[in-house]
Amino acid sequence: MASNDNQSSVPNEGTNQNSFDRKEHLYTNHFICSLHDNILLYQYDIAVEESDGRSQNWIECENRWRCTQVLKSLTGNNQLEPNVFVWYDDEKTLFSTSEISTPMLIPGHNRRYRLNIKSLSNQQSTSDINDYINDRTNVFPYDTVRIIEALLKRSLQGRVRIVRNNIYFLDEEYNQNEDESNESYGFKRRYGFNQELNRSSAGLTLNIQTKCTVFYSNISLLEFIYKQIRSDRMPTDNDYRKLTRILKNCSIVTDEPHWETKYRFEKFDYRRVYEIQLESGELLIDYYRNVKNLTLRQINYPCIQVHSQNNPTTIHYLPLEVCRIKDWQICHEPSLCVPEAGRYILTPEECYYQIMSTLYDCDYNTNPLCQAVGFHVDNEEMLDFDARILVLPTIKTGVAYWAELVEGEIHLGGRVHTHKLISNLAITYFGTNYNQNKDNIQRFTDILVEVMESYNLYYSGHKEDHIVPIAEHIDQYFCSMSEQKCQFIICLMDRKDEDELTKLRVNIKRCGTLLYGIMTQCVNYSEILSDEKSANDYCRNLIRKINFKNGGINIKLDLSDVWRNKKSPNDSYMYFGAALTSSTDVSRQYSTLAAIVGSGNDSCSTTAARVCKQYPKGDFSSIETIAGMTKMIEQLLDYNYEIRNEDEPFTKIRQVEIPAIRQAFDKIYGDQTNHPLLTFVVVKRRHNTRFFTYKPMDNQLESELNRISEETKNMPIGCVIDTTIVHPDQHNFYLNSHNSLLGMNHPPLYYVLLDEIGCTPDELQLLTYHLCYTDPRSTASEAVPSVLHQADVAVSNARDLFYSAHDSSIIDIAERSRILQNSTSNDCDYEFLQVHENLRNKPVLA
Repeated sequence: MASNDNQSSVPNEGTNQNSFDRKEHLYTNHFICSLHDNILLYQYDIAVEESDGRSQNWIECENRWRCTQVLKSLTGNNQLEPNVFVWYDDEKTLFSTSEISTPMLIPGHNRRYRLNIKSLSNQQSTSDINDYINDRTNVFPYDTVRIIEALLKRSLQGRVRIVRNNIYFLDEEYNQNEDESNESYGFKRRYGFNQELNRSSAGLTLNIQTKCTVFYSNISLLEFIYKQIRSDRMPTDNDYRKLTRILKNCSIVTDEPHWETKYRFEKFDYRRVYEIQLESGELLIDYYRNVKNLTLRQINYPCIQVHSQNNPTTIHYLPLEVCRIKDWQICHEPSLCVPEAGRYILTPEECYYQIMSTLYDCDYNTNPLCQAVGFHVDNEEMLDFDARILVLPTIKTGVAYWAELVEGEIHLGGRVHTHKLISNLAITYFGTNYNQNKDNIQRFTDILVEVMESYNLYYSGHKEDHIVPIAEHIDQYFCSMSEQKCQFIICLMDRKDEDELTKLRVNIKRCGTLLYGIMTQCVNYSEILSDEKSANDYCRNLIRKINFKNGGINIKLDLSDVWRNKKSPNDSYMYFGAALTSSTDVSRQYSTLAAIVGSGNDSCSTTAARVCKQYPKGDFSSIETIAGMTKMIEQLLDYNYEIRNEDEPFTKIRQVEIPAIRQAFDKIYGDQTNHPLLTFVVVKRRHNTRFFTYKPMDNQLESELNRISEETKNMPIGCVIDTTIVHPDQHNFYLNSHNSLLGMNHPPLYYVLLDEIGCTPDELQLLTYHLCYTDPRSTASEAVPSVLHQADVAVSNARDLFYSAHDSSIIDIAERSRILQNSTSNDCDYEFLQVHENLRNKPVLA
């Protein structure tokens, strides 16, 4: 956020309460905990070694799974010997509360493996944490916190499985809520949790957050395929395409007698076992019969293409019948694989009781390993405190008209603030069933035209077309419409599945946005097949997008209450949102995309976006900052000027992105005395803190008969938390700006890194909340300020628009084994992704 007021100040901390704010009593999934003082924590370098049968020498074991099994067997009760407590974080480091004489060799039970405790590498103390919590030092004890968090995990050893830092109880009763529909698709649902230590104004807390994760079932690959296609028939080509998406990079093990090998799934090969010839010249079916003494029976099924986990550059071919899916693998797209995935979202009440039950089951307070460091957690109740509810914004839909706000929803009242004439409008059907569907198309067109006229969205005329959805025909159509000076095309897309819809949408956007400079609005044909009331509601929502894309203003946010202590007739404000999506690849082909969205006026009712792709030079890893920020901000400042005249964890951000913005100020405003003042806020959306409100029911009998109303609910919209649970020495706050229709609300955590404007906490929180109402296309407030949401959308749309169909973020096989170097902003190239000049400052991406 930039202001042209030239005062300066440092970030304000603390709370400046607004007299209009209401109070709300909340509970959060943090629990007060404590540690004994002066407990020494010794850190040792270790290695699990295995005996080389040929040379009789001991060599370091490189198999991580085997190393973990050896460590588990040797530290089963977390003790090397009585009262010598030990635990580990990975296979290379051992921790203990006792000093161990090194080097020490501890043989495994079968004498084939041993643990080599090499040397003492570091030493910490629990006092490091207590001193930080009690403000005796301002140095955060990262290493000590990591050691204690590792101790909490290992205190559950033998009872849990840790997968990607999430913990899952092995007890089947803990996951007894499994249902048949989940298993019937080849997946298993497990409830797990994540835990971390946190410093808050209330002291040291333990954060517990539960989650439901869908795993692949440990079944044969053929059985999995049958479950997915709901039949034991031969899969079709469409089935194979969907299965390839579901299984991509899935771990496959061979289900053969006497041995098991692990592979990663690449794709279906479509050739059968009697059609694939190995390098030796032998057919695959003969190889299994002669070398592996295995007669294959399902020879009419295609083979799969895989690569070894230890050698990703070598391709192997496996028959389906010898393949099994490895257990404990997370499915990252459960909605694609299990149609009923949405039913697994927990209500706030269910989430609350699951968190409390998880902490109770962990039983840290009686665990011997936890007692060794004096760890104690208050497991009777969650941390509770009073939060504030901010006042609602004032939103204008005309000179003398205001929108009605109900539970975060924005009702326009049948008008938009400012509209622009569409000189040439087309409503076009892209599909192959026009004659069959023309009555529905005409009905939709009539309703849309009627709604546009009722909202005073004028156009000089419109034409109706239908086009066969083939790339060549689409290109020819847009070329023709460009010659006819068409300004806006509403595109009715009619395809039979999501993949075809996506391809059609990308073709339409490529032609309109990149090649011919025609604004487009895509509409799924299936969404207009509804009753008249629903069709009217759909069209009312649709015209928000049409007016916004055409340069009109749907709503205007009144920020006079926010800036009442700052605003002068000469002040103006501009708001930026930035988003960065990282790729798992490091090449120019699969680059990282970055977007910045800037507002065109004080009320944030118009915006423009700039998108660039960036890629590291040579063998450097990708960076988590925006390399082209200076140029992007510079262009958006130019856009803002034209519009007005026409009408810690963040070290890299401090070192790279804030200076980049100042460089843009240098180029636009020259002398530093003319620079706008800058306020920089980082939004953290991935965290494990949740909030609950407790509402006792008035009629207990009624509540038992009708469970629609529950006692534990999400916190209300507008709720801000800047005490108790936040860091006492940092300017940060949680803000819930939207209603969650399903499950738990997940309010973002805002970090104020820089505040030259000199906002009070109350002003900045109120401004942030009100900016969540400024997306002209949305019928409700959003989870984050709209410029940030639009930056996310711009990145997503750019990936669809500028990447070809075969591009993906998955690393090419030849790239998997590359060792990458840490990179800086100087090790990164970038280039702008340009839309057609006619649409340069239109919201075609955001």
